[in-house]
Amino acid sequence: MEVVKNLMKIFSVDNYNEIENIYIHDSELREITINYCEKEVGLYLVTAATSDKPSQNVKFIFEQVSDIHIPIKEPWGSGFYIHSLEVELAEDNQFKTSIILNSGDIVKCIATFLNTND
Repeated sequence: MEVVKNLMKIFSVDNYNEIENIYIHDSELREITINYCEKEVGLYLVTAATSDKPSQNVKFIFEQVSDIHIPIKEPWGSGFYIHSLEVELAEDNQFKTSIILNSGDIVKCIATFLNTND
């Protein structure tokens, strides 16, 4: 998947609350990669087109990951679109990002850093 080459934004516990300002509602969750040795998780999204801008390929790269939860139970029915994004402080100088899908599944990642090109 080709990703739009923009400047990367870096989030940590110092500015983790700003992650919720990233507008990814109705974006497609296309791919999740896990690099266990490097403790990295990649989420690859395609944003929904709006009247202001066309859809874009966006990547979220979580670094120094300590926990990842990726259910595929689809309690609300099948789907891979993002409904919402929530972030909260976690232990050990990390934060937890929860991505709620329209399927009802919640992808959760606890990490020290998040790099994104959105």
